[in-house]
Amino acid sequence: MYRYLILMITLFLSLGIPLKGNPAPNHSPSFMEERAEDNSLKGEDFAFTDREFEYAKRESIYFMSRFNDGWLFITTLFHIENNLLNKWAIYTLIVEPDGTSHWVDHKIKPSDVKFEKDHLFISDGANTIKGRGGFYSIEYRMRDFSCNLNFKNILAPWKAGDGTEYLDKEGKIFEKRVVVSPWSEVSGYIKFNNRVLPVKGQGFGEKSLIVNPLTKIQPYMHSLKVFSSEDIPLDQRWYINLLDYFSHPEYDSKHLGRLFIGHKGQLVLNTSEYRLEVSDFIKDDNIPYEYPRSVSLFVSGEGYILEGEFKSEVLFNFTDVLKKIPFLLRPIVLLFVDRPIYFRSIGEFRGRIIGPDSEITPLLLSGSYEYVVVK
Repeated sequence: MYRYLILMITLFLSLGIPLKGNPAPNHSPSFMEERAEDNSLKGEDFAFTDREFEYAKRESIYFMSRFNDGWLFITTLFHIENNLLNKWAIYTLIVEPDGTSHWVDHKIKPSDVKFEKDHLFISDGANTIKGRGGFYSIEYRMRDFSCNLNFKNILAPWKAGDGTEYLDKEGKIFEKRVVVSPWSEVSGYIKFNNRVLPVKGQGFGEKSLIVNPLTKIQPYMHSLKVFSSEDIPLDQRWYINLLDYFSHPEYDSKHLGRLFIGHKGQLVLNTSEYRLEVSDFIKDDNIPYEYPRSVSLFVSGEGYILEGEFKSEVLFNFTDVLKKIPFLLRPIVLLFVDRPIYFRSIGEFRGRIIGPDSEITPLLLSGSYEYVVVK
């Protein structure tokens, strides 16, 4: 049973999903309160670290792309380490426009990992993510999947404040996030199922380092990334990126959120102050839990007003990690962990934005929405 419990924890952490804990006080202000682009970045902000910490370390580099008017590519290369675990792996999702998804799970031997400490470079010899100066590449060579993708930044990399959100007063428990590719042009190819697919689209990338006890992971999350069509000239495109979640109840369920908007290759709004509402909950026949199909957003700041609604059209991925544990062991595992449910969908955002000159621009953007809830 012990090995299944460790497997369960590993799977939960690799998805960024919560484990059980108890309430405690809040200690620090929102890490989105300062304008991110006013803060300088160093090469080590993009790199993985070999530092040891008092609590478990989860470090990852994440990239996603919407391309060819409807395809999605999502990948995470991650490292989980504490005195029980030392796991390296790559998780990748390729999603067709109709929602058909292809999951690739690649385990990495820790002894195969090479990484630099002064810029983004991490590789196991066959699979490499690297870059600097606003240009990044992903080269995978796996048995059933390969790709060569280039991300060329439209917006410059940034971090909010010093990039770190401390969750305890001692500063030992924290999250550090750097948006290495806030909005990028993506090109290259993907090869899977005996298909070679040339790629042209738009993307996003983020580097994160999270240090905290294994039993105190954030319990709730919304993530939305929607883009104008690739057919629209860059100087007319809009892009909306939302990450909304809460710290573990041990840290007073602190709200950690950011919303930024890109237009004409510029970052026109970056804020943690917005209104988010979810609705239109539905339960599919083959899924025992409800999930929202509608996300409404309202934000006002820096001369802009945004209002609109994202409507999920196709649920392309549902993950209930508990099902990977033998049925008879599940009640025991639930003594240690909550049951997280992970939903991913594609859809459209329709709304409008009012600019500083009072000009009203209708918006029709497409992309992905991710929703995590604990049951």
